[in-house]
Amino acid sequence: MASESDAPVDLYIVLYSGRVGAQTDWADIKRMGREKVLAFNALVLVSRETDGNIDIEDDAHTKGASTAVGRRGRP
Repeated sequence: MASESDAPVDLYIVLYSGRVGAQTDWADIKRMGREKVLAFNALVLVSRETDGNIDIEDDAHTKGASTAVGRRGRP
């Protein structure tokens, strides 16, 4: 018998030419999750700012990071 951890997992990666389109889709996907239209385990938006820093947003919280991004645990 397969456990939940053995269930297949899909990973979708989308590349945008600008942050506005990505941010719009991010908000729409989060809304669809709240409305139970989509189900997902995690949602992450990663962008590189003009100063070279990497900004990471996930469905739990937002964090700015330097260009060297390390592991992050969930609270």
